[in-house]
Amino acid sequence: MAEQVVLKAGEQRGIAEALLKWLRTCPYMPEGMKLAYQNLGDSSGMSLHTLKGTIKRKEYVDGSYEGYYPFAIYLRDMPDSTNTRLECTDILDKIGAWVDEQEDYPELDDNRIINSINMVSNATLVKRFENGVEDYMATFELLFEKE
Repeated sequence: MAEQVVLKAGEQRGIAEALLKWLRTCPYMPEGMKLAYQNLGDSSGMSLHTLKGTIKRKEYVDGSYEGYYPFAIYLRDMPDSTNTRLECTDILDKIGAWVDEQEDYPELDDNRIINSINMVSNATLVKRFENGVEDYMATFELLFEKE
């Protein structure tokens, strides 16, 4: 098996910036809660996180390649009941369904084209803090080509 080549930080940053801008247009983003990058508020917020494994899947002789960019969207809130916990997962699952329905993806720089963005796992509780704050997460993958 060939060695996997990790994407450079600048390449990852360009993808993250394009994704943030695109995801902020999703009609299921909660009002008053702006999607940040790798930063959740103290008691509430949403954040896009780049996950480990951002790689060039296949690299060709001419310098072009196929890339894989896994990411997660986190939602932090202070739910006070089962219903509000379900609402937290519902928000992320609706965003995931919206992502899966899209055909027009954000434009990337440096001759890179997005082939697909898909939800990989539905929303789930990932952390509960003593003060009642809870973090929920859904994971996604973005596949692209650099020409």
